[in-house]
This record gives sequence, C-alpha cells and structure tokens, in this order.
Amino acid sequence: MRSLNNIIAISITILLSICIILTNLQFVAFNNDFYQREFEKYKVENTTGMDINQLKKTAVRIQDYLSYKVDNLQTDTVIYEKKTKLFNDRELKHMEDVRILFKKGFFLRNISVAAIFLLILLMYFINKRLLYNLFNSLFTGMLWMLCIVVVGVIIISLNFNMWFTYFHLYFFNNNLWQFDVARDKLIQMLPEGFFSDAVYLAAKNSIITFGFILAILYFVKRKLLKPD
Repeated sequence: MRSLNNIIAISITILLSICIILTNLQFVAFNNDFYQREFEKYKVENTTGMDINQLKKTAVRIQDYLSYKVDNLQTDTVIYEKKTKLFNDRELKHMEDVRILFKKGFFLRNISVAAIFLLILLMYFINKRLLYNLFNSLFTGMLWMLCIVVVGVIIISLNFNMWFTYFHLYFFNNNLWQFDVARDKLIQMLPEGFFSDAVYLAAKNSIITFGFILAILYFVKRKLLKPD
C-alpha cells in the first residue's frame, strides 16, 4: 500500500503542476490588459504603424483564433493610413502551428484535472488513512515542485533568448517561426520581450498558486484528515 501511495502522490504532483503552469500560461495568453501594457511598453504603435485601438482588436482576434472561436486569423487593418491585410502567408502558417499547440495544451490540462479527481477518489474508497498519507506525500511533492519552478525561472532568466529558441526547435518541425522584424507584423506586435514578460508573469502567478495549494494541503492534512 505504501508503494501505491507513493506512485499516486507522484502522479498527482506532476498532474497538478501541469495544471497550474498551463492554467497560468492560458491566463496570460488571453489577458487583454496584459497585451495593452505590452503594446505600450514596447511602443508597438510606432513599430507597426497601427494605432492602439487596431492593436487591441488584433489582440482579441489572435485570442479568438487560438481558442477556436474564429477559423481565420487574417484581418484587414490600417497601417500608416493605408488599408491592407495584416498578416502574410508565413505568419498565418506559423499561427496554425501555434493554434494546434494551444489545443494540445488545453487537452492536457483538462485530462490532468480529471485524472487528479479520479486518483483522489480511488484513494478515498480504498482507505481513508491512505488518503491522509497521500495528502502528506503530496505536500512534500508540491514543495519540491515549487523549488523546481523557482530554479527553472532563474535559469531561463539568465538567457531567455536561448531557451526561447530551444522551445521553438522542440515544438515546431519547421522554421516558420523565424520572422523578419523589418517586415513581419506578428513579430513587430509581439516582440521577444512580450514573450519573456508573459513567461515571467505566468511563472510568478504559478509560484503564488503553488503556495496557495501548499497552504490548503497543510490545512487539510492537519485539520481534516488526521489519521484514526
């Protein structure tokens, strides 16, 4: 039974960590206020020739596309007072790949949530004492995961560009993600600084979430699930 408890505790720790990280990444990716702050921070109006209202509309369009609310990312816009199509074929094809990646992330997060509840129910029906041991082990596991996330953020911050490149090389099997900042509007709107800020904000929120869950686990195992 002890080995079963350890296996389930490790499984839930990994699944819960996936849920936390992916949920916080999703929160940033679909946060209009974040986009507006980044547009202002990196002076995207000057870079793209688009006014802030057009940029905000485009940000909403990107979010709707990634969440499968619309099927076509392309949109008309006014750049330096000239009406034109916003994205070129290379940008559109890359965003198709990004959309698929988001879909996989949504699926993984949802499956992880379902698996966590099933595993907890399994332990509850097997033996309540095992459930107490599970929460005790889970507290330790989540504490370790919190440390791993903190260390990971520190390592990434030392050379974000390198890890950003590794991310694209691993998740995309083409070079469509390599843009020309002088020509391609997507990279002008969303420069590398946008993504580094997004990662750090998601990481900060994830660390806060880990701390909140650790507090809940401590309360549950101390107050509600004392062994008989």
